[in-house]
Amino acid sequence: MHATGIGAASACELAAQGATVVVSYRSNNAAAETLAQSIRAAGGQIVLYQSDAHYADQIQELVQRTYEIAGHIDMLVHSVPSRGLIKPFLTFTWDEFILGIDTEMKSAYETARAVLPLMRQQHSGHLVYVTSDWAKHPSIEGLTSLTPAFAALVGWLKVLAKECGRDGITVNTVAPGMVDTDLSSQMPPQVRQQITAMTPLGRIATPEDIAQVIAFLASDASGFMTGTYVPVSGGLTMD
Repeated sequence: MHATGIGAASACELAAQGATVVVSYRSNNAAAETLAQSIRAAGGQIVLYQSDAHYADQIQELVQRTYEIAGHIDMLVHSVPSRGLIKPFLTFTWDEFILGIDTEMKSAYETARAVLPLMRQQHSGHLVYVTSDWAKHPSIEGLTSLTPAFAALVGWLKVLAKECGRDGITVNTVAPGMVDTDLSSQMPPQVRQQITAMTPLGRIATPEDIAQVIAFLASDASGFMTGTYVPVSGGLTMD
């Protein structure tokens, strides 16, 4: 999980429910320490680990250390910020276009490769991947690279769910609409206002809204759900 936004909110929610959370963060030491202090102050347990989900050796080490700490791994929550670009198609070079797909799929691939062997040994586990409602509903202009990236992830996770089901492992996708994070705050105010006005619940999501759904899918309460795509968009999109 990431140390800010949806990842941080998910760590807080899971810790509040009694999980020992291991949070991987790439570079924001200050945010990671603030998150850890907040969870510990509330009586939760957290371990911080600096790594980049796009590098196999770092993720393998993270998973191995997590296993050494806990003796088992019950869940993986994959919430990694996208590195794709938002701009019109004809302004892309191929390298820019493929960046979104490569970074989105690479981190998902490496985390699954690292954690699945241990979950198969346990014959249990929950994988929850955070993508975006843009996978199916590109609601703003310029998503030429990001929508294919998110759609590829959603399709791959359905295949993974079929493959892992017999091992007692569930694989589900959470697809938020716009969420009130640092990233969305960089969007033009008129875009945020337009999306708020179009949303039946009359607001954009908070990270906590998404975290509660993630916590459900990461728990045994969702044990008979796998391969699902769960939009959390306040009714802006309905699948």
